Amino acid sequence: MKFLLFSFLTILFLQVDTLNAQTRYMDRAGKASFFSKAPLENIEAHNDQVLSLLDVEKGEVAVSMLMKGFQFEKALMQEHFNEKYIESDKFPKATFKGKIKDISKLDLTKDGNYVVDVVGEVTIHGETQPLETKVDFTVKGGQVNANSTFKLRVKDFKITIPTLVIKNIAEEVEVKISFNYQPS
Repeated sequence: MKFLLFSFLTILFLQVDTLNAQTRYMDRAGKASFFSKAPLENIEAHNDQVLSLLDVEKGEVAVSMLMKGFQFEKALMQEHFNEKYIESDKFPKATFKGKIKDISKLDLTKDGNYVVDVVGEVTIHGETQPLETKVDFTVKGGQVNANSTFKLRVKDFKITIPTLVIKNIAEEVEVKISFNYQPS
């Protein structure tokens, strides 16, 4: 009987220890949005089908999204975005691969707010550029949320804007991302 009790407690301890040592997290329904403030027209789009993986042990983060997942207020804007500017059939995904520079500041086992620097590379429209941003992690009751806001320059990704509509699209767009990570 003592052996069964000892075995049960050992298995329970190992399972609890494994849960506490969780190092990989995922969000399959993350959110991304961008906002372009231009003299003639503001443009905003939202994508709620963004995949993100977070490996705390390695300090790595990866993001992938389908460009056709962005939804616009006006159907014509969405059509132009996918066909003329982003060329979503040719370049269907945007990705980010990076590392958390100050991973020791991030403790997902304790409730709190943690702001860390993330550095990596973002690929959009077949062009890869460096990106460094701050990511705000909030841990509350075992829930792990991450948010960041940064700016990207359209020309850095070789996205051609016709002269006719150059005043409709900003040279720099504000991007916001939000993830609700779950253990994976």
